Amino acid sequence: MDDLKLLNIWQEGNQRNKVSIDANKLLIELTENLSEFDAKLKKRDSLEITVALIMIPIAILLAYFVDSSLQQLGFGLIVPYCALVIYKLKRVKKYKVQIDAQQSQKAFLTQSKEYLVKEMNLLKTVLYWYILPAFLCAALINIGSDSGQLELILTFIGMIALFGYIYYLNRKAVKDDFEPILAQLNQTIEELNN
Repeated sequence: MDDLKLLNIWQEGNQRNKVSIDANKLLIELTENLSEFDAKLKKRDSLEITVALIMIPIAILLAYFVDSSLQQLGFGLIVPYCALVIYKLKRVKKYKVQIDAQQSQKAFLTQSKEYLVKEMNLLKTVLYWYILPAFLCAALINIGSDSGQLELILTFIGMIALFGYIYYLNRKAVKDDFEPILAQLNQTIEELNN
């Protein structure tokens, strides 16, 4: 009987080691995925912020030179819109995980999850803070122009198609990029808890 107990203890010990090795592999893979994902987010944010910073002085100049008050209002609203885009993108960065040698793996993963959830929520609400304000500015500019009715209708159809595509891309990013990495994060956190 002592041999049987010894064999069971040895087999249980082997299973525990396999789980911890798998958790370590999962953690390494997840850390690599998070680094790649963070690089994509940084590139996106840099592009959006650069475009917003360029648009602000252009909008101010155009608002000054156009004659239509609706167009002036539309161009004028681009300035707070661009400021809002910059603010939203910068605000979510305060949740970005800072690597600390004293920090446990679980704390790192939990903070990473919180950051990714904030980024994902930013994309989920893109309709309200990104698309609708831009659509309002563009609509005011187009309505204030001297365009004919057909041109206006075609412009609005084009705007709806463009903003619809932006909305689609953001929803696709949530589904294809954020949800899988969050599932992987949750799995790794669960493995570390066990």
